Amino acid sequence: MKRDVIIGRMPIMLRSCCCVLYGKDEEELARCGECPLDPGGYFVIKGTEKVILIQEQLSKNRIIIDTDKKNCVQASVTSSTEATKSKTVIKMEKEKIYLYLNQFTSKVPIMMVMKAMGMESDQEVVQMIGRDPRYSELLLPSIEDCAKEAVYTQYQALEYLEQKVKKLPYSNALIEKEGRALGILRDIFLANIPVQQDNFRPKCIYVAVMLRRMMEAILNKDAMDDKLICNPYERSSNLQSD
Repeated sequence: MKRDVIIGRMPIMLRSCCCVLYGKDEEELARCGECPLDPGGYFVIKGTEKVILIQEQLSKNRIIIDTDKKNCVQASVTSSTEATKSKTVIKMEKEKIYLYLNQFTSKVPIMMVMKAMGMESDQEVVQMIGRDPRYSELLLPSIEDCAKEAVYTQYQALEYLEQKVKKLPYSNALIEKEGRALGILRDIFLANIPVQQDNFRPKCIYVAVMLRRMMEAILNKDAMDDKLICNPYERSSNLQSD
């Protein structure tokens, strides 16, 4: 067995029990050229002070209900799979509900999304969210959005969304043939909910749950999520310069 073999170096935290400054009083610190008021708790690496910062990360694949900077209630999901990572935000703005997704150039009316996934019946969407009449009242302005745009079928909704898709720097014959909007809804939008054989119903049900929880928070502020509770185990530490 070999001893005293150097395999690496570990920095020592200033004022820790392993530090030469540990336990010294103010006079001893002054003689060492150190400021007695320096609390320590950081590292010196190659002459640069480094400190450990705790970073909070929201739980993946979980619905979080909160408000944005404008105090608009929103439901968000950070989806993570082996192939895709994306963030989906459904938000209530000026009595209308929109989807925010990076692959679209701007916000998209949520009922357009539901119709594009095959939910052509407004009544079916309302029933899926819940039978509380207050839910249908909150959804009505979004339903009227589709009527104003004369969008009633899945094909019409996909045509509408196709105009909102960001342009790619390259072309792909297969993607262009099936439509990029459909591919985004299937593979990127709520990527944690798989779509088998273009059956979007499980994803529609998940959106309905997001809408119901968001509406509950609009009607009752106590239904908001506490982000500190939502991510107690999702923590990582990074060394950063002070």
